[in-house]
Amino acid sequence: MFQLQILPSAMLDIAQTRFFYEEIEPGLGDRFRDDIFNAIDNLSQYAGIHEIHLGYYRAIANRFHQNIYYKINGDVVTVWRVLDQRFNPKRIREALFNN
Repeated sequence: MFQLQILPSAMLDIAQTRFFYEEIEPGLGDRFRDDIFNAIDNLSQYAGIHEIHLGYYRAIANRFHQNIYYKINGDVVTVWRVLDQRFNPKRIREALFNN
């Protein structure tokens, strides 16, 4: 099992996206947050099985179209960013490399 570390940049991504969904429909933001944290929790067992994209492992949380970008160092999984799959690829690169 891996230990999980979530960087402030990923927590900010989650908070901003939760707010976005909550504005669409009350309660939807909480469902988003729960879904994302469930996907992140799964990394404690399944980290490393995902494809590498731009130097990061990329786990896909399909329900809300989010990509979870993470790295593994020993037994620690560090979640760097949680970004919408529909973002412009340039925006994704900038988010990952200007962290």
